[in-house]
Amino acid sequence: MISISGDGGFGWGQQELATLSRYGLNLTAVIFVDGRFGNVQRIQKRTFGVEYATEVFSPNFPMLARSYGIAGAMVDSPARLEQELIAAGLRGGPALIAVRVAEMPSPWALIHPFVPPASAPPPDPLADLDTGALTPDQQLAQELSPTAR
Repeated sequence: MISISGDGGFGWGQQELATLSRYGLNLTAVIFVDGRFGNVQRIQKRTFGVEYATEVFSPNFPMLARSYGIAGAMVDSPARLEQELIAAGLRGGPALIAVRVAEMPSPWALIHPFVPPASAPPPDPLADLDTGALTPDQQLAQELSPTAR
């Protein structure tokens, strides 16, 4: 079995390496290492035109795997990835392969089309403090209020 994730996403569940090791599960984790929360970054850029806090400082994944007694490798080409996948399959048991990559394209077009937001991003809530205008949340609350009906 093969698990595929990015370094940002894998970080949320990397403690499961202990489970792989403890039970000797026959699973190879392939981690694409680009140093970012890629999906979050793309959504922020598309929606707001800028990104914020999308970089990831990842550990040395092969070393982390080995600390759990799991075979670990770092590769930087499709040919090396293929070699390591074959070796992991022949070896059996848990393995981790970290793959250095540049910025990855979005996978969502392969799964489902992205539905753009129904409205434009809300205005900067701090920019118009003195205008007396309602914020989008205040407008929605007012519209949903039973007294407004």
